[in-house]
Amino acid sequence: MDWKYTKGFNEIEDLLKRVKHIELLCESDVKIDEISSIEQEYIKHKIKLFELYNTTCKILDRLENGESHPKLLTKIKLEDLISQMKIEIRELRKICNKYSSSLHINQINKDDNKYIDVENYEKEFIEITKSRFNKLFVDSSSKITHSTTLNDFLLKPGSLNKVEHREICDSDKTKINEWSLENRRIDEEIKEVGNMALRIADKATQLGHEAKAQNINIEEIKNTTEFATTDIFNLNRKVQEVIGTNNNTTFCCRITLVTLVFISVSLIIVLVFKKLI
Repeated sequence: MDWKYTKGFNEIEDLLKRVKHIELLCESDVKIDEISSIEQEYIKHKIKLFELYNTTCKILDRLENGESHPKLLTKIKLEDLISQMKIEIRELRKICNKYSSSLHINQINKDDNKYIDVENYEKEFIEITKSRFNKLFVDSSSKITHSTTLNDFLLKPGSLNKVEHREICDSDKTKINEWSLENRRIDEEIKEVGNMALRIADKATQLGHEAKAQNINIEEIKNTTEFATTDIFNLNRKVQEVIGTNNNTTFCCRITLVTLVFISVSLIIVLVFKKLI
């Protein structure tokens, strides 16, 4: 900054002039920084666009040279690359439209093929790329899927089955009828499987309710069995005490007591089974 001593520096008018001069210098620096930032953003999107275009061209070149690739995945990747290229072009156009007065785009060497005018990017990058893409993936000569379809029959070269005539030969009609019958059979099988699944679901629900109810019965039977086992054990012990300790017990009496034990056990078992049923 060229600071020169001037007479009357301390005067207010002269001081205000110098302040104004300083403000202009500061604004100029800020403006230069802003322009530099805009141009950096512009260059960043342009470089990204060129990288996407180069990647897309390499993939298309390999496909056009007959290299084997999984076509469906390659198609998806190319579509994504083309979409990204459109986004970068849109960003470049936004910058140009908003800051065209600030950008030094017009100073770019037009003779250099690397620096195509932004207005031509859509044509140079997108249209040409889409044209190559369509030849590989959209044209009937290079279908991604090789399964025979009705459209393939109608477009069969050298046949009378042209789309405009809507005519189908007998062999094709036979094939279509076979497909129709097969589709009906498959539909019936699918319907039967669905009905079977519904029946299984209903049965499972029913068994669930029964299992829940049986769970309660099983708990009751378990408790009853435990009590019955205790009663049988006590009865058997009493009989053994009577038979073993009383010398006056006759043979018939012993037989009678043993019989009573068996009868009691049988009755308890019958009651348990009745509960189960």
